[in-house]
Amino acid sequence: MSLSDRGYNELERVFHDRDAAWLQARRAELDAQRKAAHSKAGHGPHWMKCPKCGGALKEENFHGVLIDRCTGCGGVYLDKGELELLARAEQGGLKRLFGG
Repeated sequence: MSLSDRGYNELERVFHDRDAAWLQARRAELDAQRKAAHSKAGHGPHWMKCPKCGGALKEENFHGVLIDRCTGCGGVYLDKGELELLARAEQGGLKRLFGG
């Protein structure tokens, strides 16, 4: 189904493509930062632990952003820049466009 079939015009497609490219580039940048942080030695006993209950944090994909969710209490924690990515995705209408 094309964008025009969904009620979107060419200008909206241009903005969608621009936002999608920005999100992809920012996501790659944040993933590289996360990988570098994980490779550092000596993080201490708190690394990837929930600050609320001490449970293990598990990374999961939420609307294209890797977030940390506690396996104990279910709390959600965001790394630097992830809130910006989620807000940008919502502002750009990606959820609406893809039926999310």
